[in-house]
Amino acid sequence: MSPPPDTPPRSRRARGLRTAVLAGLVVVSLAVFALDRLAVEEHRRQFRAGPADPSSLRAPTVEIWLAKPLDPDSPAPEFTLPDARSGERVSLADFRGDRPVVVLLSSFG
Repeated sequence: MSPPPDTPPRSRRARGLRTAVLAGLVVVSLAVFALDRLAVEEHRRQFRAGPADPSSLRAPTVEIWLAKPLDPDSPAPEFTLPDARSGERVSLADFRGDRPVVVLLSSFG
C-alpha cells in the first residue's frame, strides 16, 4: 500500500523507520524467547540427569541448624563444600592463612 501522493517525504521516512524498529523488536523478542526455551530445556535435561555430586544433597541433621556461637578471636570450625565452578570438594583449611575468606551461601536459581 503506497502513501497518498501528497504525503511529504519526511513522514514516509518516519513511517519506514517505525516499521524497521518494530521489525527489529519482533526479531529480538523472538530471539529472547528462543534462548529462554533453550535454557529451560537445558535445566530440565540437567535435572533429569541427576546431581553431579549426590553427597552434596544429603539430608541435614538438626544439629547443623542449631546456633553455635564462637568465642571472639577463635578460628572458624573446619568444613568442606563443593566448589560451584569445578565441583571439587574444598576445605576451609585450604585457604587458612592466605587471606580473609567469605563464604556466600546462595541459590543459583
